[in-house]
Parts: sequence; C-alpha cells; structure tokens
Amino acid sequence: MLQRPVRRLTVDISGHSSVNTAVHRYDSNEISMNATTLDKVLSSPKLPTLPAVAVKMLQLTSDPDVEIGDIADLVQYDQALSAKILKTVNSSYYSLRQPCPNIKRALAYMGLSTVKSLVLGFSLVDMTRNSASGFDLMDYWRRCVYSAAAARRIAMVTGTCDPDEAFIAALMQDIGMLAMHSVLGDQYSELIKETKGNHLMVPHSETSTLGFNHAQVGAKLGERWNLPEQIVDPIRQHHSRNSPLGRQSPLVNAVILAFRISNLVSAKDRKPVLDMISAMSLSIFHLAPEDERKILLATTEDARELSELLNVHVGALPDLESLLVDTDDNLIPEPFNGTSVTAASTGHSTADAMTDAVTGVGNRAHFDQELARLFKQAHRSDGCLGVIMVDADRFNSLKDTVGLTATDTALQAVAHRLRESLGSAGIVCRTGVEQFGIIVPDTSRLDTARMAERARRHIEREHIDLRDSGTDIEAVQVSASFGVAALEPRLAKIIHEPKRLARLAEQALFAAKQSGRNCVRVFKPRESESHAA
Repeated sequence: MLQRPVRRLTVDISGHSSVNTAVHRYDSNEISMNATTLDKVLSSPKLPTLPAVAVKMLQLTSDPDVEIGDIADLVQYDQALSAKILKTVNSSYYSLRQPCPNIKRALAYMGLSTVKSLVLGFSLVDMTRNSASGFDLMDYWRRCVYSAAAARRIAMVTGTCDPDEAFIAALMQDIGMLAMHSVLGDQYSELIKETKGNHLMVPHSETSTLGFNHAQVGAKLGERWNLPEQIVDPIRQHHSRNSPLGRQSPLVNAVILAFRISNLVSAKDRKPVLDMISAMSLSIFHLAPEDERKILLATTEDARELSELLNVHVGALPDLESLLVDTDDNLIPEPFNGTSVTAASTGHSTADAMTDAVTGVGNRAHFDQELARLFKQAHRSDGCLGVIMVDADRFNSLKDTVGLTATDTALQAVAHRLRESLGSAGIVCRTGVEQFGIIVPDTSRLDTARMAERARRHIEREHIDLRDSGTDIEAVQVSASFGVAALEPRLAKIIHEPKRLARLAEQALFAAKQSGRNCVRVFKPRESESHAA
C-alpha cells in the first residue's frame, strides 16, 4: 500500500509559510493584484499634491540663506493659513509667555522650524479634505495626530532631535496610505479591511498583495514633494524591521516609538502595547519610567488639543492616566490565564493554581513567585541569577493555518523541549499566550546565554507531530526567539528588584525579534553602568 506523503508546514523566520515533500506551497502571488506596481501608483495623476504655499515653503527653506521676511510674506499672503498658524502658536500647545500678534513675530518667537512644520501640517490637512470616499479618515488622523503629539514629546524629553521635525515626520508617516487609496480605490479599501483594524498588519498585507507598502510609497511621494531627507527617512522606516532597533537616527527612532504609542488608541488590550513601549523606551532612549509616564500622559492631552487646532476628527482617545495607575508594573504582564483567583476559592490545589493547564509547566504566577524568591536569595548571597524570556515565533500565523488545537499541541512540544534542554538547571513557565519565562539559579550571564542557544537549537531541530490534532497537516517546524539577562554581583545596584531583571530579559527578547527572530540576544550593561555598580 502506498504511503501518503507527510505534509510539513514550516514556519520560518521570514514569516512566510511553505510546505515540504510534494505538497501545496503557500505563495503570496496567488492573491496578488495583477500588474499593480509601485511605478503605476507613483505615475498616477490621481496622486495627492501639496498646496502651492507648502511647495513654496519647501523651496524657500531649502536655501540656508533664506530671509525670514520672505517666509513671513509667503505665509501672510494666505490669510486663512496665517490665521490658523497664529491661533496654534498662541494656544496652550506652545504655551508662549506673551501673545504673538503676527507671523513675523511668530518666526522670531518660535523659529523657522516650527512655522514650517505648521505650514506643512495644515497643508496636509487641506490636502485630505477631498479624499476619495471609502477611506477611514478618522482612523487615519487619530493615529497620525497621536503619533505627532508623541513624537514631539519624545524629542522634547530626550533632547535627541528637533521636536518640530519629529512632529511633522510623524504627522506625515502614513501619507502613502492616502496615495494608495487615491490610485487603487476600492481595491485598496478591501486590502485594509482584511487587516481587521490591526494597523501593524497593514504593511505585511500590502507587500503580500501588491509587492510594496505605504511606507515606501510615502517616502517616494515625500521625495517628489522635495521634503527634506530627515523627514522622508522616518516616513520610509516607521514600519521597518530590516535594521536593528535603535540603530537609526534619533529622529527615526522618535517616530518609530511614537508610532508604537499611537497603537494605544486602537488596541483592544493595551497592556501588551504598554509592555512594548516600555521596552523600546528603555532600549532606544534609556528613559526612566517617570519620563516614559510623562510622555504618555502629555501625549493624550496634546493630541486632543492638536486635533482641535488642525480641525480633524479623531474620535475618542484613551484615558491613559487611569490605565497607568492600574499598571504600574505593566512591564511584568499579568497572568493571562486568571490565576489571580485563589486556589481555595476554586477547589484546586496550590500546585494546580501554579500550573499552566495547556503545557503543564508553571504559569505566570509561579514564574513571579519563584523569581522573587530566587532574586532575594541571589541578592543576599552576592550570587547569580539568569532569566530567559522565550517567544514562539509567529504562532498567530500558525494558529490561522492549523487551528487552535494543533497550535496548543505545538506549544506543548515547545514547553517539553525547553524542559528537556534545560533539565533541572532551569524553571520553565508559560508567561504569555506564546511566551515562556525561564529562571536559571546560580548561573552567570554567559552561561545563561549558552543554555538559551542550546534550547533554541533543540526547538527547531525536529518537526512537531500534529497527526492527532485534528488538522490535515501532519507535522510543523517551529522556531523561537530568546532574550537573556542575568543578575551578577557587579550589577546588584543596577538590577535592584526582580521586575527589573525580567524587564531587561524582555528588552533582549524584543531585540531578538527585531533582529529577525529565531536567535538569542543578551542584555549587556554599558561599561559606565558596570563600573558604577
């Protein structure tokens, strides 16, 4: 009797799915829109154009010897624009000590960069007034206004880039979406609908379907408009994962972080978004928690006022103050499986209350408890304590392909392989839907990293059998990303509490995912911090 070939779905680090051994290959060309090219979009007469005053402003400001009087004359010639700029400059958004009566004085008080950013901002709003129907302008402006407010605050707090350049770069970050909708119409609307409100999925959906994304279109459009390169670059890179996070210019970094902050507006569960923001704030700008909080709280108020000044409708904005009060420890996510309920109230044993029902390893509550206990022990004895955070790569895509039952089978296999690899040296816990936390007592950073690399290789080495999981795919290969941090005697003053240690491991995990996944990244303190400790 002939044997049926095994269907093996490989989930690789590029995020694409393929099938081995003479079975169906998942190819994005199957759903591509034929003959739709980047050149076709960019050559369309339907592309949005900047108002003449903005074009002239860019021409004038490209000259380093431009006269301030020429700029003032240009803006004052457009009386409606002049009135909007003066209203904005005199608002609490800029908090001038005395009223500003005219554009010349505004240029003297605020500088050319501020007035230029406002001219471009109001021009962008005017340009969208005639956008084709079917495009969700409220969602567009809510995200862009929130990003612009956040980028300006980040620049002000960190002092790493010009706040006005950060403001306008973030405000224009999604201009490519307007361009693509103007040219492609309903075709593009359907593509956006498929992302079900998750803007992070938009570039992937665009690239899979069209071969390019709105960040690329926006950058090309910015170049055509003669926007300065320092503005075009953040437009191009605000979704980018091609280079390690934090290696870009400070302005690009500010816009990327601001974009993540804007995700708070539409996220159904905002705590994971806050986790990401905190990790990025620390890794990119080394922001203290109080500075991060300051930016987040100011951003919502700034975004409300900015939307009124620009006269754009952004809908309801989140109440971040109450959210932050409830999540002071938001970098250590709460148990996702409801283990805060006491064992006595459910009739289960304490062991059951500390065990993940799907994988059989410890749950988040067990991880937090053991981390606190072992951290205290290591601190007291000047010992070492390693922490590894693990994220199963792209399991959301896997779940869409093979279903929930088979995905749980794969998670069980990942947990088993982690325990198998670490043996009695580490405590393995499931700390999130697709995430595991491992505590490694009495282990240095270097040795913890070696253990993580050994576990990573063990996970990807063999396919996982799914034949009893109700799917027609018989085997799947998975990978995982690892972040490592360790408490060592010389770092005792830097890593002074267990949540700080876990936070650093999360930061390293985030770096691993930004580096392409299926790798190990290790938190290493700066030399100055090591010596200070």
